[in-house]
Amino acid sequence: VGYSRLMEQDEDRTLARLKAHRQEFVEPLIAEYQGRVVKLMGDGLLAEFASVVDAVRCAVLIQKGMAEREVELPPAERIRLRIGINLGDVIHESDGDIYGDGVNVAARLEQLAEPGGIIVSGTTYDHLQGKLDLPLEFAGEQRVKNIERLVRAYRVRLDGKAIRFSRHRVRQLGRWTVVAALALLLLGAAVAGASWWRTGPAAPPPLPVVAVLPFAAPAGADPHLAELGEGLADGIVEQLSVARFWSVLGRGTSFAYRDRPNPARALGQEQGATLVVEGNLQSSTERLRASVELIDAGTGQQLWSERFDRPPGDWAALRDELGSRIGFAVYSAGIFPTITDRASGRPLDELGANDLALLAREQLETFTKESTAKGIELARLALTRDPRSSSALYILGRLYREQVEQGYAPEAEAAASWGETVSTLVRLEPNYPWAYVELAAWESYSGKRDDLVLADLDRVVELAPNHPQLLAHVAERLPFHGQPERARELLDRAARFDPDMRFNWRQFQINFFLHRFREVVDQIEDFTDPGRWDYLFATLGYAQLGEPEKMAVWRQRFVESWPDYSFERSVSPTGDFSPAAAKERALWLDSFAKAGLPKCATPKQIESLKIKPLPECEAERARQAESRT
Repeated sequence: VGYSRLMEQDEDRTLARLKAHRQEFVEPLIAEYQGRVVKLMGDGLLAEFASVVDAVRCAVLIQKGMAEREVELPPAERIRLRIGINLGDVIHESDGDIYGDGVNVAARLEQLAEPGGIIVSGTTYDHLQGKLDLPLEFAGEQRVKNIERLVRAYRVRLDGKAIRFSRHRVRQLGRWTVVAALALLLLGAAVAGASWWRTGPAAPPPLPVVAVLPFAAPAGADPHLAELGEGLADGIVEQLSVARFWSVLGRGTSFAYRDRPNPARALGQEQGATLVVEGNLQSSTERLRASVELIDAGTGQQLWSERFDRPPGDWAALRDELGSRIGFAVYSAGIFPTITDRASGRPLDELGANDLALLAREQLETFTKESTAKGIELARLALTRDPRSSSALYILGRLYREQVEQGYAPEAEAAASWGETVSTLVRLEPNYPWAYVELAAWESYSGKRDDLVLADLDRVVELAPNHPQLLAHVAERLPFHGQPERARELLDRAARFDPDMRFNWRQFQINFFLHRFREVVDQIEDFTDPGRWDYLFATLGYAQLGEPEKMAVWRQRFVESWPDYSFERSVSPTGDFSPAAAKERALWLDSFAKAGLPKCATPKQIESLKIKPLPECEAERARQAESRT
């Protein structure tokens, strides 16, 4: 019996049990360890502590105490709690709420914990060393929504050696409005191994269903604010509709639930919604704030949240810009990680095509030959479940492209599979913008005419005019088709919708082809942790500026990080510059020459790196071979 089954059998009694545990035991214990309950979240809660040691001590006592309180019940009916603990950056609001990466990490760790278990972050682990006689075991590195780095996770061993510490009082510490680092404890309910996700009475739909509610405005607020709330919901729906890994309820259906008690649960029960996006607006003379959260329609659990601030201004501009920005955040940092987590914890034979496609998509983030092969296997398996699955076809095409670009498989075979898969996808999904991204890449690689490739890229912009990721993909390709000015316009537009997204290497590339060399090098010089692409563009930029001393410094860094790079290799993965980009090709080649970087790869590099040879370099290698003989 899982938590959802208990709720269905006797919801009132189950909720009463949870409430009693919380009020009689959990909350007093949190207060005793100088913690503060920030908010209740569905069947769980979020608490903050000034001391991470106290947070862990409190968590251990909560789990041991809960086991004692439920010991008389049959094992299948015992309520167990999952606890995630993180020491991280948060921001305190005047209303007592907190948000930030620290909260998102704690939420991810709570999902990873077993019922009755505790998972702590790497920062928590580091601060516990020597302070608690507590066995901890490494649970791997985890991806966390909206955070680029992997987060270390450690499991608290409650079944190991004895854990001895007493309940105690500690000195009250003051709280700041903005906290640099705070211990966060996130707790959620489960029963006897039940999963986080709660199913409704009906069979699950083939795709997760997302509903978006209008953002709520305070009573008596400017009427424009209520209109903005609807406009933001429309912008989110527009962004979410780009993907094929979920379906989105229509505006009219979702908006009809705006005034219902517990609209998220009602949407789940009556419309089959899996996830619900809701939010609220606050406005002053100085700023407009939009708070958004992603809710599990079955449990009411908050899965993700974020806040967006900006100065007030033109209402129409706010609606378009902020709606797209929030929508993309929900799309990339909220829903994708949530539904991927849901799929990753289940046996493959229980997964449908969409879940298998999500797991295949994860393999793209590793960038290895082995992960690419595993992703292809998963995507092919997905297509045996549903041959028309657009999500599986898209990921399969993207993985074949990775094989071609990285030389992970025989080029002719992988390229043929890539082209066949993408063509099938476009035929089945003629209004899917990601399909045209892949089609443009395939046609560019295959040397198709400029007008065909540019028509595909235009189609992407037509279908998703406000999607920052798609706009950035189009901007990335345009200089190779003689359109760097348009590329800059699209990239600037993408950055308006997602200012936090890193477009740096695309900025360098576009500015370089616009001859803005000083802009390129000045921006790279400000970096604290440049990578090899930064080294390359700094080298080429200083070469064009005629500053050999600075060029030599960056050139050495680049050659050390990428010793087998050449002009020929730079154009190999996606095909050479098109005929319309003759000026851009000449600039690129001239920059390599001025920087002393090789034009052509060696015969050994052609073979080992699976480089697509350029005719002029083939002729040069033939001349060299002839001269040696």
